[in-house]
Formats: sequence, C-alpha cells, structure tokens
Amino acid sequence: MPLRPHRPRRRALVVGAGIAGLLTARVLADTFAEVEVVEQDVLPTTPVQRPGVAQGHHVHGLTARGAEVMERLFPGLGAELATAGAPGGDFGQIVAFRFPDCWSPRIPTGIPLQTFSRPLLETHLRHRLTALDRIRIRIRDGVRVTGLTGSPTHVTGVRVRTRPAADLLARLTPVSSVRTYAHCANQRTHYHRLPHWPGGLLALGDAVCAFNPLYGQGMGIAAVAADLLHTMLARHTHPCEGDFTRAYQRRLARHTHRPWMMSTLQDRGWQPDPTSDRAARATGALLPVVQQAMADNPEVFRRFLAAMHMTRSSAVLLHPRAVLPVVATAIHPGRAKPDVPHLWWGHTPHTPTEPGTPTPQAPPPPRTP
Repeated sequence: MPLRPHRPRRRALVVGAGIAGLLTARVLADTFAEVEVVEQDVLPTTPVQRPGVAQGHHVHGLTARGAEVMERLFPGLGAELATAGAPGGDFGQIVAFRFPDCWSPRIPTGIPLQTFSRPLLETHLRHRLTALDRIRIRIRDGVRVTGLTGSPTHVTGVRVRTRPAADLLARLTPVSSVRTYAHCANQRTHYHRLPHWPGGLLALGDAVCAFNPLYGQGMGIAAVAADLLHTMLARHTHPCEGDFTRAYQRRLARHTHRPWMMSTLQDRGWQPDPTSDRAARATGALLPVVQQAMADNPEVFRRFLAAMHMTRSSAVLLHPRAVLPVVATAIHPGRAKPDVPHLWWGHTPHTPTEPGTPTPQAPPPPRTP
C-alpha cells in the first residue's frame, strides 16, 4: 500500500516500537507530515531478542485477520518472512490446542498460519516502515516516556528520559537458556468507559487489551486496531480532536470484546473459580462440553477457529452445525472419544527433522482400568 499524500504541519508520536506501535506508525504516515516512534529498548539491527518483549524467544503466529491487515499495509511481507525462513501451513495441522480434558483434532481447516520469531517480524516491519520515507518516519530507541504534556482535555506531547548506556548494556545480558512465558495474565483496560477522554491521545495494543500469549491473539488484535485507525482517519478531517479520539476508543472496545471473551473463557477451563457468579459458573460448566465437541467434530472446530481468527462473525458458532454437536455431546457425554495423551507426540509439518534423525516414539497409551 503506497503512502497517501500527507497533510502538512502535523506531527504524530507513537510510544512503543512493538507490533502495535509499528503498524500504527504505518497508518499515521498516510495522514501526518511527520511520524516519530519512541522506544525504551535499544533496538537491534538484526533479528535478535530485546528486553521489552516478554515472549520474544517463543514461536509466534498471526491470526488470519491479522496477517491480512499486515499484508495490506506492507505488501509482500508474508513472502519476505517466508524467504527469511518463516514456514507456513494449515492452522489445524500445525497447532495443537490442549484443552483440560482433550486435544483439538489434527485436521485441515482452510485457515492459513505462518510461524516466525517475534524478532524476525519486528525487524522486517521496522525496515519496511522506515523505507517508506526515512525523512518523515523516524524511530528513536533508548528513550523512556515518563509522562504526558498538555492539559486534561488535550495531550500535546510526552516527557522523555534517555537511559544511561550502562543500564542498557545490563538489560541486554542474557541470564538463562531456559525461556518461560511471562506476563500471561489477561488484562483489559476500559478506557472507552471514561466520561472524558483527551484529544490528541489514542491508546491501543497491550495498553488497552493484553492477552494470554498462549492463544496468539495479541498481534492480530494490534493489526485490527491499526486497521480501524486507518479506516477512521480516512473519514475524519480532525483526528486530533476529542470527538475523534473518544470515538476510536469506543469502537476499539467493540473490536476487542470477542477475542477477550474467547481468551478468558479458555483460561477458566483450567482454573475454575467456585466463588464466581452464576453466569460464570454456567459458562464454566458448558466449556468442557464445547471443547469435547470440538475434539470430536471437525466442523465445530473449524467454526471455532474462524471466530478466533476473526475471518467470520462469532455468529458462526450459533449455526446448527455447531450447536447440534454440542447438544449431542452434553446429552451423551459417554460417547466422547478417550483422551489420547500422545496424539501430538513427535514433529508437526512445519518442524521437520534433520536428515538421519530418528522420529521420537510415542509413549504407550494409558491402561484402561
């Protein structure tokens, strides 16, 4: 997507050079004369881990909707990542969902998935962004934002602090070869419910809605947020005014609601809360039935993935082809297939073994009492 003719004498500032920040900067470049991105980390020039990305060492994948938005903003991005070594395939044959009592089926779903490291994606996005216009689009790293400037009704800028070199070097030192997930809690901030929201300020990405990284929702929602901003900027002539920023936060809240519900409901299956309200307890009782129906019925699983990847409305889950199998599972739970712990043992299509490497043997199935 080529840059649009920009409007003069306007400058936009993006705080954070993560996925949400880079995509937002790309969208703002169509509207503002200058776009500057500030990032507290010192950004590497090659695809290596940086301190500010908690899950940077783990494999990443985009929801189908997120990949579509990124490809529209940066045409050819998927092919670039593939050339750099990012494999792809069908989601249902690459990814395994482990539900509390069963596995997801290993079937073709028609939903594409490309996997890569977070540093690889960020590096390509940074290069593509600055290559659009190195004079108008700048990324400043090693800069920490400490506060906002302006008034309660309109934000005009930020206060920053540059980190000492010794502090930066200390943060780049690896401490262990074991990489765990961090910041796994789902967290949603309801900025859209505030009675007053200042002009000149937009919140998106993890600042609005942070997901458990196991479900792969974060980058896709960041892309959806950038796409929403792109659409709204094309229709408004005064994007810095309070009416625009308030409208954006309200519309963004509607876009994050469904992914938020799907992510938090999955987590409830692992940690039931007996003190929760009646609606939550009812949902918790229904969730294992739905998960078992997905494990037994490929059509239910495909519809679930379509809603999760935001390629179709969540109403797809209310179709009789999804509802009837769930009802049948609830009525006849004994018909469910037994849990097979070694279903996903071994290598998946996108992680081939090296030549001469023996295929690991699956453990024996559990004995039936």
